[in-house]
Amino acid sequence: MKTIFIFNDNCPTDPALRFTALGEDGKRVATIVFDPLTVPHFGFAFALEHVLPGELHPGTAEPLRATRVGLLAAYDHIYGAMNWMPLWLSSPTTNTAWCDAMDVYRSRGDARAPDKVQFSDPALIRLLGAIASGSPSAGSRTLH
Repeated sequence: MKTIFIFNDNCPTDPALRFTALGEDGKRVATIVFDPLTVPHFGFAFALEHVLPGELHPGTAEPLRATRVGLLAAYDHIYGAMNWMPLWLSSPTTNTAWCDAMDVYRSRGDARAPDKVQFSDPALIRLLGAIASGSPSAGSRTLH
C-alpha cells in the first residue's frame, strides 16, 4: 500500500489555493488550484473525504466530482487499483516520509516548475504574424 501525501502547496505570494498529491516515492500525482467556493471541499476531490454536502450547488459539486474521478484514476494508474492511501498533512515538513518523498521529487529537477507552454515553429510564426499584421483575429493590441 502506497501513501499519497496531500498538502497545501501554496507559497506566501500565491493568490490561489493550491493543493498537491505526492506519492511516498516522490511522484507528483497532481497539483490542483481551488477557488473560494471549492476549497472547503478539496478533501473530497483528493479522496480524503467520501461525501459532499447534499445542499452543495451543482455548479460547485460537479467540478469537484470530476476532479475526484480524475484523481482516483491517476492514483490507480500510478500505484495500482486501490493500492494507495491518501494522507492529509497539515504540517508536511514535520513528516519524515514526506521530506524523503520531496527530496526524491526535487532530485528529478522538476520541483515547482510550471508546465512549459511550447508552440511548434509554424504555430509560432502564425501567432507572431497575426500580432504584427494587426489581424482581426488577433484583436487590437498595444505593443511596448
